[in-house]
This record gives sequence, C-alpha cells and structure tokens, in this order.
Amino acid sequence: MQLTAQHEIDAPLSLVIGSLLRADYATYLASHHGFFREIEVLGLNHDHQGRVLRRVRYRAQPPFTHLGPVSIPRSWFIWTERSCLDLRTNVLSFDNVPERESIRAKVVNRGTMSFSALSENKCMRRAVFEIDLLVSKAVRPLVELGVELIAKQVANSLDTEARVLANFCQSARPSLNELSQRTDVVRAAACL
Repeated sequence: MQLTAQHEIDAPLSLVIGSLLRADYATYLASHHGFFREIEVLGLNHDHQGRVLRRVRYRAQPPFTHLGPVSIPRSWFIWTERSCLDLRTNVLSFDNVPERESIRAKVVNRGTMSFSALSENKCMRRAVFEIDLLVSKAVRPLVELGVELIAKQVANSLDTEARVLANFCQSARPSLNELSQRTDVVRAAACL
C-alpha cells in the first residue's frame, strides 16, 4: 500500500532541515508525540557528497494489540530508521527496519520525504510511504486489515509530526538560524 501526505510547516526550509540533524529534535518529538515512547539518534554521518546518513531507533506505542485472534507484541513496534538526507535536494529517503528479527523480512516500511520552500517562513513536506506485510495468501485478508490500520496510524502520525516539527523550529529558532547560516557547522553536526 502506498500512502502520500503533504504538510505545510510554518518554519523556513533551512530550519526544518537543520532540525532533522539534531538529536534534541528526536527527544522533543518523542516527548510531544503520543505515538512515540522513545526516539534515539544512533548516528548522523556526513558523506562529503552533501548527504547525511542517519540511523534513528524508534519505540512506538502500539496502535493495536490484536489483529483478529492474533496477539501483536509491543516489540513489533520498535524499528530503526536507516535514511539518507540529501542536503542538495532536501530529500530524505528511508527504510524503517523492525528490530525484531522474526518479522524483519516480512515488513515493508520505506519511502521518501521531500522538502521545499513555499515562502521565506514556510515550507512543504511531501511524504511517500510504501507499507506492506509480506505473508502467505492464506492469511492475507487478515493482514490487509493490519496494513490499513498501520497506514491510518502513519497518516495521523505524520499530521502530528508536522505540528511538532513547526513548534520545535519556533522554540529553537535562534540556535537553528545560526546553524543554517553556517554550512560548516551543519556538516560538523552531521558527523556527530
């Protein structure tokens, strides 16, 4: 299933991109977004081609605990985002990899987020997600319901995240403005 969402964010593009390079944004997002119980930045590495390779671990509040007669453990909602933020094009490509090995090969959760300026103080984020569970035909009807529930949660989560990101940019504006004006600092921060 493919999910597409667009959000206008009341913050300059440079501040939004700068926020994605900050560990304190992950902490802020976890504390202001009901779906996330914990977010930990595992790595931000600049590759000297204008890209930042990110690894971010998420532990979410499961949106459901059962799918028909099947119990869904909390551990199914822990994953690591492996992503690449291209600072030249403002496109973030990601693959969310479940932490639990038993479901890792069965879950598809990947996509892109592209960011563009709408004005000096506003930008657009366009997110495209591919979400699926790779299972046998025998259980596919039940899984379709699960995919729909997950897609609904992703859509709600993206709506909330856009508001939280705008609020973070507003509250962190002085330090983010300084960062966005100095590309050497952004590159150095990306290597942390």
